[in-house]
Amino acid sequence: MLETECGTEASYCSGWSPEQMERIHFAILKLAKDNSMDLDSAIQLAQRDCRDLLMSVGFGNDTKAHEIWAKENAH
Repeated sequence: MLETECGTEASYCSGWSPEQMERIHFAILKLAKDNSMDLDSAIQLAQRDCRDLLMSVGFGNDTKAHEIWAKENAH
C-alpha cells in the first residue's frame, strides 16, 4: 500500500531513491502509530506535502531519524 499509493509521485519526492522513500514510508507508519491517525490519512498527508509529514513526526531535520525510530520500534 505504501509503495503503490505513496511512491515517488508524492509531493516533493520526484526522483527519490528507494532509500529516501523509506524515510517517507516510516514517517507514515510512525504517524499512524503514534497519533492514532489511520494509515489512509497519513498517506494523504504524504501525498499533499511529504515535508509536512516529515516535520510532524520529527524526521524533518535528521535524515537518519527514521532508522533510529525503526530500530527502537522493531518487534
